[in-house]
Amino acid sequence: MNFQFLNFQKNIEKILEIGTYAVIFLLPWQTRWIFETGKIDGIANEFFAGSIYVLDIFIIALLVLAIFHLGKKIRVNGKLETKILFLFTVFIIISILFAENKMLAWLFGLRLFLATALFWLIINFTEKTKRIVFFVVGMIAPAILGIWQFLSQKTFSFKWLGISEHVASVGGTSIIETYTNGLVSQRWLRAYGSFDHPNILGAVMVVGLLLAFYLLIEWKKESWKFSQMLFIYLAIVIFAAALFASFSRSAWIALVLGMFFYGAALLYKKKFSEIKIFIHGILIVFAVFSLMFVKFGDLAYVRIEAKERLENLSIDQRVLYIEQSKNIIKGSSFLGVGPGNYVFALSELYPNKKSWDYQPVHNVFLLIRSELGIIGLLFVGLCALLLWRQRNFYMGFLLISLIPAMMFDHWIWSLHFGLVFFAVVTAIAVGFYKKEGL
Repeated sequence: MNFQFLNFQKNIEKILEIGTYAVIFLLPWQTRWIFETGKIDGIANEFFAGSIYVLDIFIIALLVLAIFHLGKKIRVNGKLETKILFLFTVFIIISILFAENKMLAWLFGLRLFLATALFWLIINFTEKTKRIVFFVVGMIAPAILGIWQFLSQKTFSFKWLGISEHVASVGGTSIIETYTNGLVSQRWLRAYGSFDHPNILGAVMVVGLLLAFYLLIEWKKESWKFSQMLFIYLAIVIFAAALFASFSRSAWIALVLGMFFYGAALLYKKKFSEIKIFIHGILIVFAVFSLMFVKFGDLAYVRIEAKERLENLSIDQRVLYIEQSKNIIKGSSFLGVGPGNYVFALSELYPNKKSWDYQPVHNVFLLIRSELGIIGLLFVGLCALLLWRQRNFYMGFLLISLIPAMMFDHWIWSLHFGLVFFAVVTAIAVGFYKKEGL
């Protein structure tokens, strides 16, 4: 009887392991059911919509199974991390109760909870290297899709995978304009992959490259197989090409930051043999960028110089969004406007604008300050300090690579994918702690 029970427990553990790996692998595909189409003057706005994602259902099912599996083994310890997480949860609930749009607030609270649950599942039911492999493998298809989108200048929609169509000739699509004799000669579609914006594709590719570098180093140190090395070399080439095709300036900066701190950490730990392999990986990325620059250098110059119409418009909009966020902060209580309520509050403060004019401030820290107030921002800061206490250099370069996206964009906090992506990346980074703490 005990033998059968042990087998049953092992089967549940296997289901939890495979299920969590599946969530990591399926992360790029944002299939969802929209139960509330948020509209302003009859035009849809993503930040007013209510959606349930397929990944949410998977995470809930795995969480319920894990609780059933662990049962009485679950203990609430008195560690500082647990106390801060409990207080933060209470604060989020209070913020939701005071938010004006309760549906958006509760939905954001649910997403934040599920992202935290996914972090816990990854830490407890997956193995360090395997979770990285599933992440890297899972991002190859979106990367190839992004490369195809850019080279063919075509996209398609497929609701079952959460893919939207993006047409270069339609306003609102992320493009690059080229000029001849002072006139627009062509509108080049930037690569989206399976994501909502090229900047998201770019940021994801940076993390994919850094993790691919890790696998390259680890597998070369071991008795690696030809198939493993072929896979990782192809992954680096594909990720680098997709990163270039995203034409995301923040992602390009993130890659430089991530590689610099990765290399500096290896140098600090005097891992000279690993540095040689790391440089090998960098040279592959450099070669891919150089080849694509030969063909599409004029497009890269437009993005880098930031002197043309669309680039100036992008900068002006970001400045405007910052000014709007300052007004939101001034007009809100110390609790903020409520989780997920920023754009709703913006529409109340600035009525009579077009639906597409209502966007979150392109800075995660200002967005958190606006929605959760100074107390919420302090809680987030405390969580960051707790991570820093581990002094994990892998966590360092991975999370540092996300700073440009957090400084110049909003999606890590405002979008469903951003929250679960951050949970996965943080879980991967924390997973190195026992072996690689400084």
